Amino acid sequence: MKLKILIVEDEPHTAETLQSILEIKGFQTEVARDGKTAVLTAKQNPPDLILLDLLLPRLDGFQVCQMLKQNQLTSKIPILVLTSLEKMGSVEKAFAAGATDYLTKPIQTQRLMGKIHKLLPESEPTQK
Repeated sequence: MKLKILIVEDEPHTAETLQSILEIKGFQTEVARDGKTAVLTAKQNPPDLILLDLLLPRLDGFQVCQMLKQNQLTSKIPILVLTSLEKMGSVEKAFAAGATDYLTKPIQTQRLMGKIHKLLPESEPTQK
């Protein structure tokens, strides 16, 4: 069974790029383009992992993170924050909101996959 990743990204090009990379790597993906949709989608159909941008319309990534961590259905889902926000305090604020890990943009596929395999050990390709 494929592991499912919810991509929360309002920038269409970035969302499509992430979706392509992850589907090539064997994941099932779903995209939410704003914070409110992300929360609803995660509650209705909980993914195995959430890739979360911080700068989003309707609810920002910090609010999304807090809401998901406070909900029983979604509280255990690892959240990997992907953002171009490198301001001091953003990392701390993301972790305080409940983020599991953090990666800055532009995204490098190798680093992204390394973080995903760390958060979802069962996604690691088996050695033959």
